[in-house]
Amino acid sequence: INDTAGSSVSHIYTDNGTYNVVLTIDDSDSSVTANKTIIVDDVNPSGRISVSKLNPLEGENVAVGISGLANGSSTDTVSNIEWSLDGVVQAGFNNQDSFNTSFANKGVYNLTLVITDEDSSVTDSVIFNVGEAIPSGDINVVPGTSIVEGDSLNFSILNLANGSLGDPITSISWDFGDGSAIDSNQNTTHVYAQNGSYLVVLTLSDVNSVMTKNVTITVADTQPNLVT
Repeated sequence: INDTAGSSVSHIYTDNGTYNVVLTIDDSDSSVTANKTIIVDDVNPSGRISVSKLNPLEGENVAVGISGLANGSSTDTVSNIEWSLDGVVQAGFNNQDSFNTSFANKGVYNLTLVITDEDSSVTDSVIFNVGEAIPSGDINVVPGTSIVEGDSLNFSILNLANGSLGDPITSISWDFGDGSAIDSNQNTTHVYAQNGSYLVVLTLSDVNSVMTKNVTITVADTQPNLVT
């Protein structure tokens, strides 16, 4: 640096390292020099994991990204983004700053992010607590929930779904609330012989969980016919 205009000067170091600054002062007959060592510390890249949810259910979509992703400096740009799940590198997601994922099974999972530039790296991690996804379905009754003795009812399950890909439904049971045998068919029929109010309970089970739904059926009395 040659500054003949004054006694001060400014300078920006764009990369980390150790630099020797030499000041030389000249007059018409002589010169004098002075030295100063400048140590420039590295600036790490930055970024934190952002997720749409930390407590998803099995099979539920989770959006993953990086908030505040930035280079350490103009010369130290991010060179690699690495994602690991429980210590196993997820190569399919490397060098991606956002992606969608899901977990097939319940449990606790540790997601780690490592952002690297030429000189350094920064690490962040989050813990997912994945809950059990239970089977699901809705009771459908035709012709309706109010009938008279002797009418036949058709029962079916709408929107029937497994809790997750790894947990298929293993059993279906209908309890019609009148002491009759449990029915294990997905679609079935039933006739109530006596008037009254009956609670129908549908139970869906997989290996790890149970879901129940219920509906009340109101059965009206059938009046006897007069014989003349």
